[in-house]
Parts: sequence; C-alpha cells; structure tokens
Amino acid sequence: MREAYAWLQNCLVGRFFEGLDGATRFEYAPEASMPISLSLPLDCSWQADAPGAFLDGLLPDNDSEREAMRLWFGAASADPLDLLVATDATGGLCFTSVPEPGEIASQAREFAREKDIAIKVYRLGRGWTTWQSDDRRSRFALAGSQGKFALERFD
Repeated sequence: MREAYAWLQNCLVGRFFEGLDGATRFEYAPEASMPISLSLPLDCSWQADAPGAFLDGLLPDNDSEREAMRLWFGAASADPLDLLVATDATGGLCFTSVPEPGEIASQAREFAREKDIAIKVYRLGRGWTTWQSDDRRSRFALAGSQGKFALERFD
C-alpha cells in the first residue's frame, strides 16, 4: 500500500494512502489541531475524491511534466503519492514515506543572478515548460499547466 505522511512545521498532521479500491484516502493524526485545507476539514466530512484532488493540486497538470519529475527524482511512479515524497511541495506541507520526520530537507539554495532569471523567463516564453534546474538542485512541485520556476528572496 502506498502512503505519504504529511508534515507541517515538523509536526505530523496526517497520512494519505491508497485504499483497496485504488482511491486516495486521508486521515488526520490525533495531534492535528487545524485542517490542512478547507476541502479536508478536521471532522472528516469531505467528499470521497477530496484527498486525491488535494494532492493533484500540488503538482503540475501536464502528465509529461509529472513523468519528467518521476524520472528526475527516481520516484516509483508519476502518482501524487509517489511524487510528493520525492519532491518539495510549495506551501507549508512536507511529505515523507515513513511516519518519522527524519531529514526533511531541500537541496542547497542556488543563488540566481538577473541573467539566470532572464534565461529562464526567455525559455518559458519559447514554450520550455520543464521546471527543474539544469544542475538537478530544484525539488519543487509547482502546480498548474504553465511552465514556471521557483524563486525565493531572502536577506
């Protein structure tokens, strides 16, 4: 059975798993004090397809991008349960394949110069949709169908 444990600020908030029917299910951890989404309320009153839809919304819409992610990170499949434990999702949640946080860490930061950003924007304008960086540092799952990349401003 495939599963992905969801963490928020190093606290376990729940577990996504594949049910016997193949559908994605979710259960909150006993210590969860707030919902991770309005579509997944704490009282578990969500629609049956809400857990799968929530995870799908964290990933690119394009199947070829998901397959590229699978190959890039060596995930078992392009299914959200497998991809999200291999990548960093945007937002506050982190995913692991085991119920211990272990080492939840991103790859090293890559400092971007204006020229680097300009090249990425140029590529996107020419139909380049691949999200990963050329040197394999990117681990972000960026949802949507348009090409994009993640930037972080600090200091």
